[in-house]
Amino acid sequence: MKIRHVSPSKVKIPDVRITGMFDEETKQLLRDAMTGMGQVAPIICVEIDGELILVDGEHRLDVARRENWATIDVAVTEGDMTDVLTRNLFLDHIRGKHPPGQMLKVIDELTLKYGMDSEQIAARTGLRRDYIEQFQLLSGLTPMVRLALDEDRIKLGHAVALAKLPYPVQQEIVFQQLSLFRWSVKVS
Repeated sequence: MKIRHVSPSKVKIPDVRITGMFDEETKQLLRDAMTGMGQVAPIICVEIDGELILVDGEHRLDVARRENWATIDVAVTEGDMTDVLTRNLFLDHIRGKHPPGQMLKVIDELTLKYGMDSEQIAARTGLRRDYIEQFQLLSGLTPMVRLALDEDRIKLGHAVALAKLPYPVQQEIVFQQLSLFRWSVKVS
């Protein structure tokens, strides 16, 4: 990786990615820290056909853009969109809380658009193959159930169990029941 000083406006943010969840207080703390100390850690980008595509550091990039910084430090490596997505998946997943739906979108993109299977994704992210396969299974969830997962009204185990139901209407009926009765999911 090489460090470059780049205009924040030159960094492109992919539509599909995982972004850590910051509450307003944490966002303000980041703004205050960057205003007072500057940029402590570079953002990470992959260069594809001369364009810098963001892998990690969206919140820091947002601060630099809002504060009209002339440049931001960027750690740059070459690669393709699968590198962008797998590195983003790895880095943001290990750092903390993010909506599971974002992770699902990244895994869907890798699977459906780029033809990667669970073994390939696991090899490039360090995540367990069976964990990735759970997310691949979630592609069959109805929008209502996906939203509940994103809003943390159900856990991953609930979503996996619902995704195994053969009909969308069954997913939604059982989802309503588990919401009402607060059923747990037995993990085997």
